[in-house]
Amino acid sequence: MKKILIFVVIFVMIMTSACSKPEDNEIATSIDENVQADQSNDTDDTKTEQTNDETISDLSEKDPEKYNNQEKTEENKVNTEVTDNEQENTTENESSDLDKNMVAEQPVEENTEPTYDDSDATPASSFEYSVDKDKKRVSIIKFIGNEKEVVIPNYIEGYPVKSLGMFFCNTDSSVELVIIPENIEIIHEQAFYGCKNLKTVITKSENLVIKRSAFESCSSLNNLILGEGVVDVGASVFRHCTSLRNIHIPSTLNKCGTGAFGGITIERLTFADGIETIGSSSCFVPAYGECTENSFKTVFIPASVKTIATYSFGENLQEITFLGDAPELVGEEEWFPKNVIIKYMKGTKGWDDPKWKSFNLVETK
Repeated sequence: MKKILIFVVIFVMIMTSACSKPEDNEIATSIDENVQADQSNDTDDTKTEQTNDETISDLSEKDPEKYNNQEKTEENKVNTEVTDNEQENTTENESSDLDKNMVAEQPVEENTEPTYDDSDATPASSFEYSVDKDKKRVSIIKFIGNEKEVVIPNYIEGYPVKSLGMFFCNTDSSVELVIIPENIEIIHEQAFYGCKNLKTVITKSENLVIKRSAFESCSSLNNLILGEGVVDVGASVFRHCTSLRNIHIPSTLNKCGTGAFGGITIERLTFADGIETIGSSSCFVPAYGECTENSFKTVFIPASVKTIATYSFGENLQEITFLGDAPELVGEEEWFPKNVIIKYMKGTKGWDDPKWKSFNLVETK
């Protein structure tokens, strides 16, 4: 009986062992193999590092120069890589700059329109004007605005303004100041005749002719600035401008009509240096048939004047000052007022001439 029990127990144990899962055995076996492989790899890496260290150590001890060269070679490789990157960046930047320069250097179309600054000019809408496209010029016919200060434009519609027409300004116009710009060549007859509110006239023209009676009877005109460039002033241009006291004559004036400044009392008359002749057909004597003589208080004659006519300033001249040597006196000396005081600068010459000695001469500094 005991033998049978022992046999049963043994049989059960055998069956239990046979029924255990083979997968568990395989997993356990795989884990053991992986652990062994990792240990083997760590060992190999450690051996490799030890070998490399030993090799470098041996190389540095046995052949230090070769070791240093090897280190330099590695550094050069690194530096070369950095330099290549920098060159690439520089090339990109230079390319970008070149593109910008190419854009900047592209030819710009030339502006064929005239260049000028009319920013202060009275707008063209304040004038009635005509455009001559064949002659490429504009003529202003009339002022139709309400401005008190009028600056004539140099250009209208791209064409130069060349003239101001007859009766440009009405007698009851509000205009108090007018500026004549560089391009104007002609102010026609009676353009501002009788403009009672006009007080200031300034010319900037480079070649200006002012026709007969252009500013006649402008009774409020008290500030007249004739710029260099006025070449011709017609007869009676400023006649009866009774508020006008000071007049300056530019050196460019080569023709002045009779009585251009007739019928006014002038306190101070000056001439620009450069004028050489003051003729007998002077604009400072009254116009033909004029009853009122001009009354001059002081006249200054520049050193450039070489000849002067005796009847240049009419009968009422009170005092005249010469800034240079005595000019040649042309005409009958009795036409020159005998009571006039003639002043001359100390050190100047020619005043001992018999014609001049017959006048009341006063030396001054």
